[in-house]
Amino acid sequence: MEITAYTWYFLITATIVCVALIISNIIFLRHYLKLKTPGSILLLLTYFLFTIGEILNTTGLWYYTFVSETSPISGYFELNFAFFYAVGYIFFYFFANRHILEDNDLVKSLTAIILTIIISVTSSLMYVELVYQNVDPIFYNEIIVIGPNLKQYLPTMLAGLMIFIPIFLFIHLRIIIGITKLRRSIEDSVSKTGFTFILFTIISFVLSALIASTFIMPNVGNYPRLYTTLHSLRILTIIIAVLLGYFGWTLPNWLKKRLQKRDAKKLEQNNVS
Repeated sequence: MEITAYTWYFLITATIVCVALIISNIIFLRHYLKLKTPGSILLLLTYFLFTIGEILNTTGLWYYTFVSETSPISGYFELNFAFFYAVGYIFFYFFANRHILEDNDLVKSLTAIILTIIISVTSSLMYVELVYQNVDPIFYNEIIVIGPNLKQYLPTMLAGLMIFIPIFLFIHLRIIIGITKLRRSIEDSVSKTGFTFILFTIISFVLSALIASTFIMPNVGNYPRLYTTLHSLRILTIIIAVLLGYFGWTLPNWLKKRLQKRDAKKLEQNNVS
């Protein structure tokens, strides 16, 4: 396989996302050790699972490039991406129920059970097809990306929709609506700004998932510029989500003081006028 500038770009940017998420895990671990609340550990577990998904996907790309182009091992790494992200969102759902949603125990249990079954069954079907090297797999695709000269193992449109639609409807959409309502009811501008960061964090993660779903469009791998653009947008939205998540979830003291200073300045200007 010829290693091109496109190849290095994909490998390096994917690694940068892993590093960014690892740093966010360290931040949220410190946040947990400081607060030691159930919410902080649920948030840490969410980001930890996202990180595992990105690391396994990136490891698969590096393995294919430098170890073996024929071994399905890179596929085992890459197909775990959807599983770990999806499970991470289940933990995020429980976190949201502490601060944003108000589901009762029955609804929480049913939501977790239904999502776990859907994720587990869909992921298992992908792995089984890969293990037995099905000639015409239904639940995963192998895409050769021209330019980067990489092989990517991705869920098919069917598998992607089976995983993403329930997560979007049961978790993403409801949390976005919940945060929007909660933000409107808050009068403290510092807290409202924090929830604004959180809102855009979730929207950024949704956008990254939507962009990732475009990778499974027919023949998209034949257009290196288009594929690279989509890859770059996904990387950008994840980095934005990580950065805004740090601001929103932890609301560090330096940011809080800056916001309070801004509010004091606005109040002073209003009093003068």
